[in-house]
Amino acid sequence: QRKRTFLKRHPLNKFPLKTKVFVWGRKQIEILRENYNSDLIDEKVYVSGAPRFRPIKQSHKDFIRKRMRKKYGKYVLMNSNFGVSTSSSLSSTFAREIWKDIYEIIDYEISELKTLETYLDIIKFLEKNLDDDFKILIKVHPAEDIRYYYYLEKLFKKVFIVGKTSLPISDFILGSIFSISTRCTTLIESKILNTQS
Repeated sequence: QRKRTFLKRHPLNKFPLKTKVFVWGRKQIEILRENYNSDLIDEKVYVSGAPRFRPIKQSHKDFIRKRMRKKYGKYVLMNSNFGVSTSSSLSSTFAREIWKDIYEIIDYEISELKTLETYLDIIKFLEKNLDDDFKILIKVHPAEDIRYYYYLEKLFKKVFIVGKTSLPISDFILGSIFSISTRCTTLIESKILNTQS
């Protein structure tokens, strides 16, 4: 299933002519080599590694944690990843290219909506049960329309929204009391950084 999804997200033969694709590792390029012409891969694909993971010493982690807590206070980090549900115009264009099977996209949309419903239930639970000095910091995924989250910020007094920023997500994870994610690499990053998630 993961291999199929990866291939759907990387339709090399459908990208514009001058498009370059960066993948995280050898496994990903091997999957592409199994499915596309070598010349196409040599021309378009680069193995870059995962740029968001950066090795840092404990003293550096402590410095980041202190800086983030000074800036945001005590917070629970909620990482969003609901591009289909929160930004329909971008997602529908992307989805038409990636998911040719209408039933598959409908299943995906239903799954994302159910997950979003759970996400909102978690926000309601945290709003009600966290001490008053805690915030619920929602880090919006770059593929989403941030306006959806500004609406949530008006509904809940403890919710604060962070959109695009120069700070890496690892800084937000390190500063958090715990991190909540769904279908997102931020779960892996939380584990690597020993942050409760």
